Amino acid sequence: MKSSPASLRLTAPGLVLTFVLTLTAGCSSVQLIAPYDDQLDKQVTALQTATETFLVKIEREGLSSADDYKKNYTAFYDDEKVAISGLAVRASAIALNSQTAGEIKNLKDTIDQMEKRHQESGLSKMDAAQFEESLDRIFRAILTLELAKKGATSTGSGNK
Repeated sequence: MKSSPASLRLTAPGLVLTFVLTLTAGCSSVQLIAPYDDQLDKQVTALQTATETFLVKIEREGLSSADDYKKNYTAFYDDEKVAISGLAVRASAIALNSQTAGEIKNLKDTIDQMEKRHQESGLSKMDAAQFEESLDRIFRAILTLELAKKGATSTGSGNK
């Protein structure tokens, strides 16, 4: 009987090394997106509630003039900007979180557009409804991402 070539022979240390490498590879996971962030989830939900409350009020009133902006709503926009800035910093500080950070940028841009419209010509009931639709879509995108991460984490596919 011919002996097998040396390159195909496995020695005891080679078998152990192969076993350890196989075991290690089977236990590790590749993470392609950031893990679920409970604080981001809660902060986005709170911001959505504050924004919705503002828009419902505008829709109920039917019109908010540029003067109303100056008298009654600068604090709302200041609070929104601070909250969004906090979200942006938190999202960008987490590795593999560019999708969430991008949606937060969309949120900031949309709030900026709404404020500019409010400053220049006020917000009509129709304006409020249009911004509400756009903002709801962005909030939903952010929360969908976070909840998908949570599902991946709870099933063992991600890290907490």
